[in-house]
Amino acid sequence: MKLFFSAFFAIAMISHTVHAEQWKLVWSDEFDYEGLPDKKKWGYEEGFVRNRELQYYTRARKENARVENGVLVIEGRKEKFRNPKYKSGSKRWSEQRQFASCTTASLITLNKAHWKYGRIEVRAKLPRGKGVWPAIWTLGTNRTSIGWPRCGEIDIMEFVGKDPNRVHANAHYAVDGKRRSNGGKLKTDKPYEDFHIYAIEWSPDRMDFFFDKTKYHTFIIDKAGKGKDNPFRKPHYLLMNLALGGSWGGPLDDTVLPQKYLIDYVRVYESAGGERKDPGDKMVPLMDGKTLTGWHTVGGGKWTVEDGAFVGRAKNARLYGLLVSDKTFKNFIVSLNFKCLAGDSGFYIRTLIEKPDKAKGLQVQVGLPGSGAGGIYESYGRRWLDKPTAAQEKKILKTDAWNKMTISASGGDVVVRVNGVKTAELKNDKGRPKGHFALQMHSGNVMHVMFKDIKIKELP
Repeated sequence: MKLFFSAFFAIAMISHTVHAEQWKLVWSDEFDYEGLPDKKKWGYEEGFVRNRELQYYTRARKENARVENGVLVIEGRKEKFRNPKYKSGSKRWSEQRQFASCTTASLITLNKAHWKYGRIEVRAKLPRGKGVWPAIWTLGTNRTSIGWPRCGEIDIMEFVGKDPNRVHANAHYAVDGKRRSNGGKLKTDKPYEDFHIYAIEWSPDRMDFFFDKTKYHTFIIDKAGKGKDNPFRKPHYLLMNLALGGSWGGPLDDTVLPQKYLIDYVRVYESAGGERKDPGDKMVPLMDGKTLTGWHTVGGGKWTVEDGAFVGRAKNARLYGLLVSDKTFKNFIVSLNFKCLAGDSGFYIRTLIEKPDKAKGLQVQVGLPGSGAGGIYESYGRRWLDKPTAAQEKKILKTDAWNKMTISASGGDVVVRVNGVKTAELKNDKGRPKGHFALQMHSGNVMHVMFKDIKIKELP
């Protein structure tokens, strides 16, 4: 349903130019194919799921969810549909009905994609009629372990047919074990008659909710808690569904069925400036720009301080040359600038130094294009764990110039970004909980590498 009238296109191009300065697209589904939704991107909820709604959510059934003519169609249908979980005499609401009177679909990205912060944008045309209840929303990925509402819920858009001239936004969470909600609504004439953009811009301190270009609600995230358990500073997955009836949808006028909920595209952006930091974060310098204070040398090569930077030089040194932090670190965000003029290097994290050639830890590669720069290498296992392709390196890296690197490590998860682009990621690593930082020069190479502005924020 992409429209390309010339006047509209000109306006859209201007809007996109402004947009591109703030955001970088990291995930999308443009629905430019036919058939069932892309199984690599979407899963399904199935059955009678919540809120005593009337519909049965079906799985991978084209009658209820399909891509055609450039849009995703989620269709609510009036039909008798058997409930395979039916149990006579059951006290569980989801098992009490032998047959559903209507069907729809709920698409989710759980276990396929999730995000923390950024802009989530959906262009959609809503269904109409009493009892329809379409939504675009998110849940914390830890929902199955801690439950709702502790996991957090972000309602990017909700619409109920009984209130046909309003769209709603909400955040649901728990404080001291009790459910709390914070929401807003926008009066708009007949939103179901055309496509509109429903979006959220989510940062560590706030969420802004949009209908097209109108921002109509803001939620301050600290309202859900200032500690590490705040559900809106953790990853969420996306849901898009069409509910019928239920606790908020109200009585269903089934004569309006079938109804189609049309989605033109789904796009997820991250900040073009790279990873966003939590409010109040203070990055603490790990170098004074004048001396090697806080660091010590191991092995070959020579480290100096020049123009505020650590500079490493080596001429075919037989041993690795390392500049090692005096302190050890566990969970952190570290940022630095690097420039590699000859050879290749590395920034070690969570590393135990036994001998220069037995530095046991994770090496984040620093070097010229073709070296695997931005990748994660297991130093003592002598193997790559993740790295960018040569084409990605060439596109991301600046030669003969400073490059910015950010490394976040929390528990077993490590993410590396170079110049704002994610270059490597490690999940559930259990072998390296704590260790030194170390700057490296390779043995046997002519080496010239520089590091400056090394800063850290330690995490819980």
